[in-house]
Amino acid sequence: MKIQLWTIEKPGKNDFQESIRDYEQRINRYSSFEIKCIDNSKLASNKTSIEEIKKKEWQLIEKQIQTNDFIVLLDERGKELRSVQFAEQINQWQIANRTKVIILIAGAFGPSEELRKRANYTLSLSKLTMPHRIVKLLISEQIYRAFSILNGEKYHHD
Repeated sequence: MKIQLWTIEKPGKNDFQESIRDYEQRINRYSSFEIKCIDNSKLASNKTSIEEIKKKEWQLIEKQIQTNDFIVLLDERGKELRSVQFAEQINQWQIANRTKVIILIAGAFGPSEELRKRANYTLSLSKLTMPHRIVKLLISEQIYRAFSILNGEKYHHD
């Protein structure tokens, strides 16, 4: 199974880049993992509404996904899981032979309705709103933690 973490954001702050790369390398021991940043910096102008921005972001995403891609939308309205439950969910995706799982962080204004409808699964890391760079670090760590749980390693303590 190939896992991709897509973020819709303006490229910029890399506060946690070293830590994120560390988890990226760790995850790649278990599964193909990569992070993809979709640049949305040119979508907005002073006259662009939030709904228009969300629609344009969806159009950027839609061009890049395939029919069989399994989309996991990170959203505060999604299902909250404990780490062990998240590991079980990843295991279920593997059992179901999901070739590519895209974990998607929508833009600053949240996902469009089209993206919500296309998502196969909606996951909440928290009810709090967080910057992309923190979410990238958090979900990368949780993916690594999930694989360590599935492989019976001593990283996670329950």
